[in-house]
Amino acid sequence: MKTHLQFSQVIPHLTDAEVRWLMTYVEHRHRGLDVDGAPGDFDDDGLFPNFGFQILKDDAWGQYAWFFSDKAKQGDIAQVAETVQEFIKHHRNKSSFSLTWADYAENLHPGQFDGGAIFVTAEEIKVFHAGEWVREQERSFDSPSASSLSPI
Repeated sequence: MKTHLQFSQVIPHLTDAEVRWLMTYVEHRHRGLDVDGAPGDFDDDGLFPNFGFQILKDDAWGQYAWFFSDKAKQGDIAQVAETVQEFIKHHRNKSSFSLTWADYAENLHPGQFDGGAIFVTAEEIKVFHAGEWVREQERSFDSPSASSLSPI
């Protein structure tokens, strides 16, 4: 069963220096280097970026970075979060970034939909998975201290 992960989010109003930094960061990581160009120890098996990434320009957002899922590669939410967090640390340390995603099967099957969100700041990355939240609610509902009702 083929599954799909979809997301699309931007960092708007980039300066030329921010664009250069992002392009250098992505290129360094692609080559296995850290943000400063030194050899890094990463857990992504050498596939970076495992997400769509483009620098574009328009009237509303000026220069902007577009992070998106690529149907050929799907997308790695953790890599997007890491990239954006490093950007925030270096350029916009009082800013935040959020991204939501959908995860679904090519053919409709019960229980095959999921999704989530990330919220990124210079200090932390928070991740929300819809499926985990639902299972937590079911466990809480089914606990001995809960009512005698059961989920459908």
